[in-house]
Amino acid sequence: MRHMGPPGSPALAEGSGDWPVPPIGRIGQAGDVAAAAVFYASAEAEFITGTTLLVDGGMTAGYLQRERGPGERG
Repeated sequence: MRHMGPPGSPALAEGSGDWPVPPIGRIGQAGDVAAAAVFYASAEAEFITGTTLLVDGGMTAGYLQRERGPGERG
């Protein structure tokens, strides 16, 4: 998760300090992923089948918006 970058960009070094901040406004923590795993293992998720839960702070959805810029349409 920490090596994720915009499509076509190189992976970033662990201590580089150049990490892109996800649209949610902070870098993800291990607890964010653990919470999703605990949810899927819980009784509340017993009726969920065949789905993917993206735990990426909006990174997947946010790149297209950032590349275009505010107000631009694609």
